[in-house]
Amino acid sequence: MSTISNIIRQKNKTMGEVKMLGALVGDIIGSTYEFWGTKRTDFNLFEEGSRFTDDSVMTLAVAKWLLEDEAHNGWSYRSMCVSYTR
Repeated sequence: MSTISNIIRQKNKTMGEVKMLGALVGDIIGSTYEFWGTKRTDFNLFEEGSRFTDDSVMTLAVAKWLLEDEAHNGWSYRSMCVSYTR
């Protein structure tokens, strides 16, 4: 495999990791505002009580399903999601 292909593959992998981290961090930051939204832009990123939510858990389950299940069928998707909720 050429060096250019390796660089592109690594960049794509890194961007995927950054996007996943952004989704998880965004969920944690927003967890304290989940049931009472705010339009403010001057809030603390990590308030007391910030935590991961069910959205984080399901994001991880879907990511694992996409990466590990070649068939991408409904049954395997359901099984992956159920296994992450236990």
